[in-house]
Amino acid sequence: YKLINETHSFRNVKILILENCSLSKIPNIEKCYNLIKVNLDYCDLQGKLKELTDKLSKLTKINTLSLNGCNIGFSDIKHLT
Repeated sequence: YKLINETHSFRNVKILILENCSLSKIPNIEKCYNLIKVNLDYCDLQGKLKELTDKLSKLTKINTLSLNGCNIGFSDIKHLT
């Protein structure tokens, strides 16, 4: 949890892989300016997708967001657009 809380210190990280996680909180990634790929495959994101997309929208270099097998509800899909 401490690592997730301190991702703001990883400004040069390009790829963030948090596969198969049960995220109680979306990582603070707003300052990871060089992030180009986020892999959240098989994470439980039910009810957290809006918060995730709000944080990702501030990062202009991201070109890949992987959500394979994620537990997201149908109502969460609208936040991806």
